[in-house]
Amino acid sequence: MSNAIARQRVRKRRADAATRPAPKSDSLMVNRKPRRAHAAGDPFDTQFAGSFTSHGSSDADWLGDRLTAIARIRDVIRNEPLAASGVEQKLSLLVGEGWQFQSAPDADVFGLDPASEEYEALARSIEKAWRRWASDPLARNDWEERLPWDLQLDLLSRNYIGAEGEGLALVLFDADSETFGTRLQVVDPDRLAQPVGWPDGAGGEIEIEGQGETYTALAADCRAGIARDDRDRPIAYYILDAHPHDIGLAGVMGQFVGRWYPVRTPGFETDTRPCVLHVFKQRRAGQSRGISDFVAAMGAYGAFRDMGEAERRARIINALVVAQYTSAISDPEALAEILGSENAGGMLDNRVAYYEEYGVGTVAGSRVIQPYPGDKLEWNSETRSANEWVDAMSFLALQAGMPLGLGYSMATRDFSRTTFSSARTEINDAFRAIKRERSVVRLLAVRPLRLAVLQEAFDNGELAVPPGAPSIWDAPAAYIAGQDIGPGREYVDPVKEATGDRIEVENLSAAPSDIAARRGQNFDEVVSRSARDSRAIHRAGLQLGDIGQMAAAASRWDDDETPRK
Repeated sequence: MSNAIARQRVRKRRADAATRPAPKSDSLMVNRKPRRAHAAGDPFDTQFAGSFTSHGSSDADWLGDRLTAIARIRDVIRNEPLAASGVEQKLSLLVGEGWQFQSAPDADVFGLDPASEEYEALARSIEKAWRRWASDPLARNDWEERLPWDLQLDLLSRNYIGAEGEGLALVLFDADSETFGTRLQVVDPDRLAQPVGWPDGAGGEIEIEGQGETYTALAADCRAGIARDDRDRPIAYYILDAHPHDIGLAGVMGQFVGRWYPVRTPGFETDTRPCVLHVFKQRRAGQSRGISDFVAAMGAYGAFRDMGEAERRARIINALVVAQYTSAISDPEALAEILGSENAGGMLDNRVAYYEEYGVGTVAGSRVIQPYPGDKLEWNSETRSANEWVDAMSFLALQAGMPLGLGYSMATRDFSRTTFSSARTEINDAFRAIKRERSVVRLLAVRPLRLAVLQEAFDNGELAVPPGAPSIWDAPAAYIAGQDIGPGREYVDPVKEATGDRIEVENLSAAPSDIAARRGQNFDEVVSRSARDSRAIHRAGLQLGDIGQMAAAASRWDDDETPRK
């Protein structure tokens, strides 16, 4: 019975196979039938099947993983030289020794001619007020009186381009200050946190610390320590009094004690005075906290660290092993089959005892290595190939530097493989990325801070404002207009690039001030220094380019400070 049923099943399968349509093509490849217009959205696509990506908002995708990601990035920057070099490279391009400010107030708002003396006096008074605040040698522009302005900007920018991906600072006011009352306090972004017991997305009434007073406001939404109103505008930031994982009592209490700081300081003529400076690059609409560029490079840095450590250990072991003995009778199992287990064990013991007693001897004062009968001494002369390792590490360095806007040579500081053209191209590409980073720091930190400083200078009557001009409280953008000059690009080939600068000026495609700004210099200072040097050269009876006469004059000045003609 069972055999008959089995035969019926076989006959049915054969009949079904006979009725199937024959293939229309001789190709052995099965045509892939699309189930969606876009393969990226096909849930059964062989390339992406099983990849469950997030559909969340910017905050939903980031805030839950933020603390863990930042801790891992900090560990990589601390312990991986390539990551630490990437931060320092970007910081030197972005900040350098600090920024210079060249004022260019809006002439139309003030009703002035840009070539007039009144306009020049206004611009110089603005630059003087800012310079007096920024260059205080006692660091009284710092709320903590620890860092001068250049180092405050360095720290703020380091947080922004480093592990945190954001910079945070408070613009405070010290009414008892003997100089400017405006003070800057750079804050660790870890202190910006949600109040205890408040889940992300909650709202309610909050108490905000004002200028010597507190007031209440209604927050429609509060997440990651940032309170927003019903128009989604940030109105206050909750900043802990200490780092939540600090040492001592401050660390214990820092997790629970904090206060709300307003986005703009109340109590002044208008609400244009900033209080909180939150610097980060917004990648998606609605994003609340910054995301570090290192997030996309963590896999490359992890592989770079593992491969580097493995290669380093292998090379050390290879260098320490000088030689080795090889023997045809070194296999214990084969020796036991030939001699028996007892005799084999005795022979191995004799071999060990021989090397302990006769392994090294001397002949006429020279050391001679005496191998055991049947053994052969082989010197370790094998060298490890470096080319494959260098290529692999170069590829990882390239991938690690790309999210940071740095090419291979910039990330590794190795220009031995590049020509002048490729090096210049890579530097220009890095500077294009730095311009974007610089604009973020400038627009979200430097300009608001300068506005606070100039508002105080305006109230103190330090600005040469022409009669009838609007106040800084009514037209703030007109007062702070100007150029922030950051670190300039160094010449790779001074002759070629200086010649190119001269051609640009002669063709009116660039102004001399543009060339000076490109070099990281203030044009007015360049002009004043050039005029001063020209007067000194003229007093010495020399001309520019007369190097021989300058050298002779310098030798005559050794004994007499008065130059001779």
